[in-house]
Amino acid sequence: LPSFFLSSLLFLMSEHSFTNATCM
Repeated sequence: LPSFFLSSLLFLMSEHSFTNATCM
């Protein structure tokens, strides 16, 4: 897998978890 794909996926995962933490 390309590195940019991994970095973007990691960014999306971190952003999603941050949103969940804010909601809770």
